[in-house]
Parts: sequence; structure tokens; C-alpha cells
Amino acid sequence: MSYYVVRRTGQLIVFLGLAFVLAQQAKAAEKWWNAQWEMRIPIAVSASSGITPNRPVVISWADVAARLGGEDVRLGSLRLVRDGKSMPFQLDHRDSTGRFLPPGDLRLAPTDELVFTAPSDRRTVSYLYLSRSPVPPVAFASGVSVTPIRDGQAHQRLSTAGLSIDVQGPGPLDPATVSAANHGRASVVGMTWKGLTLTGQSSNWSVVMNSPPFPTAEGDCWRTVKLLVDGPVRKVVTTGCAGSTVKNADGSVALAADVTRYFSMFSGVPLYDVEDVVECTAAQGEWTGIYADRLILGHRPQLDDVLIDGSSGTPVRVALTDKSIPQIADGRFDGSGGLVQSKEVVDGWYAWLNEKDKLGVAVFYGAKQGGKPRPEQMQYGSGWAMWHFDNWVTFAYTGLQSSATLRHRFRVAALEPPSVESIAAEYRLWENDMEGLVAVGVVERRAK
Repeated sequence: MSYYVVRRTGQLIVFLGLAFVLAQQAKAAEKWWNAQWEMRIPIAVSASSGITPNRPVVISWADVAARLGGEDVRLGSLRLVRDGKSMPFQLDHRDSTGRFLPPGDLRLAPTDELVFTAPSDRRTVSYLYLSRSPVPPVAFASGVSVTPIRDGQAHQRLSTAGLSIDVQGPGPLDPATVSAANHGRASVVGMTWKGLTLTGQSSNWSVVMNSPPFPTAEGDCWRTVKLLVDGPVRKVVTTGCAGSTVKNADGSVALAADVTRYFSMFSGVPLYDVEDVVECTAAQGEWTGIYADRLILGHRPQLDDVLIDGSSGTPVRVALTDKSIPQIADGRFDGSGGLVQSKEVVDGWYAWLNEKDKLGVAVFYGAKQGGKPRPEQMQYGSGWAMWHFDNWVTFAYTGLQSSATLRHRFRVAALEPPSVESIAAEYRLWENDMEGLVAVGVVERRAK
């Protein structure tokens, strides 16, 4: 077997190296799974100490098509086989701007994505079987549940592996349910990890994750959250806002854009992804967008909680016990204050851990690889308040044009908690689209 790895500097395919290839060729090829299929492509996923037992694997179809050399195959013929067993997978359609497309198109485009999961702690080789001929259809049970919510606080609940998130579109859905202003539009307004609360919706609707910088207070334009991608491995729900407008202090338009947000979960992996596609319709050159995460680890902030800030490139531990944070009678923090302010982000991640309860959450953030234009600057800040921890991520642009499409992305992972080193390593895999971890082999053909 010969393998290649894709480095995301364009679509350059780089040979892994003679030693690796010879090592692979020395291993006996796996027995052909089914004689109905005339082709297969091996996909190797290396072991890497991770923050979750399994990790999602997302491969651009362009990488597979490069191995096929223009050979036509049927979408319905695809099968993923590991250790002689057919494994759950899916093929998701996307366009060149990054938008997910509804299912139904039987053509395979370079921008489509092959999606499956693999163990983090051991190397695996899966075989993608392909055929030019029709084969019987296949279906797999879903590992992610998606449930519409009718409790007045969100639209859709996604759950897997002990992690559950509630996603809201427009709001307020039911202003009578809480007294606080509703800041949860197009955000995760509820998150639980193995039964423990990470956002305190019952106390304040402002405690939400992934709050976007696109104002909608005048005439709420966010659409109801709907299930868009209903695969066995990845579920994607979406909301959007057409014509979101950011104004300067003098009332002029700094940015007008059509915004689409995608919230994804992967079967058996306690994390979720958020992707924004921001299609600008008006811009004055400079724009700064601030995303906010407001969370808790349990029922309220505690002095046992620890912030790990990875923004400088060297993780920094910020223990609340080292801070002079005033508390009131019931143990809540009194007032608010700052903890971290990083004006130049090198590595886009942070984590909150409660080492006493063995609970935590890591957040990765950045601009999508290959996206244009790239932010001129990213910043990260964190602080504490009475009911929650504040975290904010800033994307600053200069020279922004009306025709630009911005792509921001985030990954939020529940932790138990792992080492700081493993969080940093997982972030780098995510930031570089798993470069060096996933290798797509050359086409193997069935012996006649």
C-alpha cells in the first residue's frame, strides 16, 4: 500500500516518504471484503493522544478524486470497511463557500466531504470501496439524536456520548420564562455533560455559548433552527440571518452580510463544531467581530475552577485560588473582573477545568483554513462574573470588500479532564485539518 497525505496549502499532495511507504507495503494487505466492488482506497488514521476516545475524520472528496484520476464511480457504491466490517460513514455535500447543501445530489464534487470516526489511541486502516456499477443501498443507525424542543428556550437538541446542546435561532421564544434579556439568538443556550450543567439557562439567558457578533435586535431575522444534514455519523442543524447590519457610531454601515451558522455533532464523540459563513454585501474596509462564550462548570463559578489559556502558544494556567475574587454569602462571586487579555493570538484555544469534579470544556477557535480574506488580528479575553465565566474571541479585518466571504469556526469539547499537553496537541490537529494524521492511499483493484 502506498499512502499520501494532503497538506492544506492549496491542494498540494505530498508524498509521505519512502520509509513510511515501505513499512506499509511490508504489511499483508487486508482480504478483499466483497467481490461486487472492483476498487478500494486505503485510508490510514494514525494514533494520537486525544481529548476524546474517538475523533471525527473529515476528508475532502478532492483528496479521494485525486487518487481516482477522473474515474467515474457511483455515490451509492461507497462503503467504508475496517477490520473486515462495514463501518458507518457519510458523504456530505458542500459548495465552494463552505455552505452545506441539502442531500439528494448523486454527483460527487471536490468540495464534498467523507465523514467517519476513528479511535484516538490506536492506528487504523479503513478501506473505501468504490464501484462503477450499481450495488444494493446501505443504511446505518444514527449515533447522534436530534430532538425538537418546545420548552420556550431553544429549537433543537443534539446529543451523543453524554454531551447535549440546545440550539436557538430567533428569540425570545418565550419572554415569560425568564426575567433576563435574551442574548441567545443563534447560539447554544443549553449544554450538559454527563448530567452536569455547563450553561445556566435557568438562571440567566445570557449564559450561552458561541454568541455571534451579528446584531438582530431590530426585527429578529434569525431563522428557526432546522436539521439540514441527517447522516449516521454527523448531524448538522442550521440557522441564518439575511441582511444582518453592523453600524458605526455615526450610523454608517460598517458591515452588511448574509450569515449562515452550522452546528454539528459526530456520533460517539463528546464535542460539537460551529461554522459561520459570512457573505458580505456591504463593507467599509475595517470590521471587528466579537464572539462570546459564557459558561459555568456545574451550578455556578467556583474557586476550584482553572482557566488554561493557550493563546500565546505556550499554555498558561490561571488558577482562581490565586486571584482575590470577592464572594458573597452563598458562595457566588461578587461583581465581575478580568483574568486574561491576549492581544495577539498564536494558538486559538482555551479550556476551563474543575480538577476537583474532574470536569472541563475546551474551546478551539479560528478562521477556516483556505478562507479569504484572513483576519488581520485575533484576540482572546476572559473574565469572571457572578453567574458565569466570560470568554470572548475577536476577529479584526482590514481592507474588507463587499464581495468577501468570511469563514469562522469553533470546536467545543467536553473533558474529563485530560492533560494540558493533549488539549494543545488536539488543537493543532484541528487547526491544520488533521495534517499528518490522515493518509489517503492509492487505488487498489480487485484481482480478476
